[in-house]
Amino acid sequence: VKMSAVYPQPTPDLLWYDWAVIVAGLGMGVGSMFEIIRYSVDKKHEHRVYTWTNFWLLLSGVIHLWIEYNFVFARETSLIKPTLDMYAAADFRYGNYNGMLESGTHAMEVITALIDGPLCFLVVFAAAHNYSWRHPLQIILCVMQLYGLLWFTLQPIYSETGLEGHFSSDP
Repeated sequence: VKMSAVYPQPTPDLLWYDWAVIVAGLGMGVGSMFEIIRYSVDKKHEHRVYTWTNFWLLLSGVIHLWIEYNFVFARETSLIKPTLDMYAAADFRYGNYNGMLESGTHAMEVITALIDGPLCFLVVFAAAHNYSWRHPLQIILCVMQLYGLLWFTLQPIYSETGLEGHFSSDP
């Protein structure tokens, strides 16, 4: 473990194992959700399950429910803690401030983990079954994703410390 010149916490050395856990977790999460959705449709409509849009939504849902949930609710006990700490060393919004994220980031990630993640899965389920109510859900989800992207991108610019107070090129 080494110390970063700009990050107050020790920066962990990531091993192949840490990356393997992330990649395997994402793969198992997306694969499991594909199978759950596939079993819920009849044989003649299975082609609706395996689309690039559904893949993207399932990947996004797994990221929100697993990685971002861990950032907010289970950081200290998470299996992916070294990876979370490495990310926090590069983006200070995800740093550990007395057990919490930076307040604006914390608020955004709670919404993302608890609403966006499950909503991604619900939209995939509705698309696989060709339910018409998926369209308003897709609009809501897209607006939430765009809002999150804008917040994530612009929040450091308008904060008290500006961009240099949030990002590091050190680690």
